[in-house]
Amino acid sequence: MKVWLLVLLLLAPLHSGAQDVPKDDIVLGQSASFSGSFASQAAAYRDGALLYFNEVNRRGGIHGRKIRLVSLDDQYKPDLAIANTVKLIEEHKAFALVHYTWTPVARAVIPVATQYKVPFFAPYTGASDVYQSSSPVVFTVRASFQAELEMIIRHITTLGIRKIAFVRYTSKTGDELLADLKPLLQKYGATLVGTGSMANNSAKPEDAIQQLAPIEAQAVLMGVSGTDAVAFIKGYEAATGRKAQYYARSLVGARQLADELGDQAFGISVTQLVPNPFKQVVEVSKEYNRLLKSGGSSAKPDYISFEGFIAAKVFGEALKRTGPNPTRAGFMQTLAGMRVDVGGFEVKFSPDNHNGSEFVDMTMIGRNGRLIN
Repeated sequence: MKVWLLVLLLLAPLHSGAQDVPKDDIVLGQSASFSGSFASQAAAYRDGALLYFNEVNRRGGIHGRKIRLVSLDDQYKPDLAIANTVKLIEEHKAFALVHYTWTPVARAVIPVATQYKVPFFAPYTGASDVYQSSSPVVFTVRASFQAELEMIIRHITTLGIRKIAFVRYTSKTGDELLADLKPLLQKYGATLVGTGSMANNSAKPEDAIQQLAPIEAQAVLMGVSGTDAVAFIKGYEAATGRKAQYYARSLVGARQLADELGDQAFGISVTQLVPNPFKQVVEVSKEYNRLLKSGGSSAKPDYISFEGFIAAKVFGEALKRTGPNPTRAGFMQTLAGMRVDVGGFEVKFSPDNHNGSEFVDMTMIGRNGRLIN
């Protein structure tokens, strides 16, 4: 660990216990991958949060305080995310850390947030060690990777698909995903017929394609995301001359696949962890679409943006319930006992369980990039 960071962490308890919250605003800090292969997802997650926070501010804030989100780019680099986090807490006086993106960053930042006793809310990950963290500051709003994987394997085996190829990252996260996958395949009677690996955040799938192209598989399970996923699909289909049936977890970035693959994206199945934002069946989806339209922008409904919106709405509800004189400790105590329906989507925390949702749905990219379920 860098010396400057070690010194700051040693001093953190001196700063964390008695934070004065300004009368006029409350600062939230975010570090996310606003550049690189996953920039599209990070921006969508932030924009969904801002959609809600801007509406709250338009109505006068929460207990008279406007919410100000400070977002910093960490380029998917854990060391930079740590530096950003310290800056957000020390310089920007962030009340809480929200809407961080990706597993390596979450892992790196949790010890910092814990040392400073700052809430770490709604990271965009589903890794088991994050979800099983013993840290009292961590609260998640999305279902776990394990829950998404099980939904996919259960779904495809009911369709009679048994031979599955898997493309993954050459990383700790890729290793863990493979370890989670194997018992699920055994449980549902499927076989892993091949594995391809590629570097994270590289958009260089050549090795993975070479490993998987000769293999006859009924489906390809995607363990890569963003630009990496787009590059793999384009290269794999060019190399094999055939259209594959792809299945992916929500963080693949379905909107990016649809935008960048065009007609090639048709038929890709993706799990989602919030209700369909296009259908406007539940109240929170109606609210989200109404605010999108009222903003006057060309933004379209998007699952990741909607997930960011819902997470922000849960945060706002917890802040309301904490009262007019919020402290970090009081806010986390409120969260740990909170059950809330934000308009057809329920989130429930308890002192022993800081994972707020187990909702998983299966969708498919249809014509014109629209996701259907």
